[in-house]
Amino acid sequence: MMRKNKNLNYSKKIIYIFFKYIAVPGFYLLSGCGIYGPVNDPALTMRCITEHGDTMSVFPTFQFVFSDPVSDSSVSFSFSPKTSAMYGVFLNATHDTATLQVTDALSGNTRYTLRLQKTVTAVDGDRLAPSDDSITFITWPFEMEPNDAISSADSLKSIIFGTLPGISDTDVFFCPGLETRAVYLKSIYCQDSFYIIDAASKSFSVTSPINQDDTLWLPDSCEKPIYIFVIPSVKGSEGAYQLGSIKQDL
Repeated sequence: MMRKNKNLNYSKKIIYIFFKYIAVPGFYLLSGCGIYGPVNDPALTMRCITEHGDTMSVFPTFQFVFSDPVSDSSVSFSFSPKTSAMYGVFLNATHDTATLQVTDALSGNTRYTLRLQKTVTAVDGDRLAPSDDSITFITWPFEMEPNDAISSADSLKSIIFGTLPGISDTDVFFCPGLETRAVYLKSIYCQDSFYIIDAASKSFSVTSPINQDDTLWLPDSCEKPIYIFVIPSVKGSEGAYQLGSIKQDL
């Protein structure tokens, strides 16, 4: 008579498999199988997608993208040091992008830190606190009043910002560099214009119609140093501008 091999008699053998889950922060562990993985998604994060260097306009615009849509109906930011400049923050329709636009000038030559003003909550419950993320930048110089005459002209070294509060206002800048090849003006929320008077009292101006951005390349007959007069146009009696010089190595 043949003896039955009990080790092969699986029909009468009950196999119990126990899966024990051991919770550790951010991971699950399936014991005996060596399977690891995250329990929760990473915390809510925010990143700035606006291209910017260390130095920025006194009228900056920033766009921030959240890693997940937020449940908040609005998002607010704060500047350090505090500013009296007006600015607005807008959430897009999907609540994953916030745009901050400064409509009044920040202080020039100032180092700012920008961060959330209050905690933001994602739709899945993750939170992002003001202390979790921030960006830091320095603003370009801002004009110093009074500068409405050659005798009180501001110095233009590379880039400077200014405002023209009225149709009768004029801002004057002194540009001493012999390497200056051109001067440009970018109007902000308005349409301004400019003209140049050189060391020989010759006047040069933009011949094209007034645009938001104008560049005047200096002819060889222009004698350095030069004075730049920024004036408001008829179409924009109030507004702001960015003035800069384009240099060339001698």
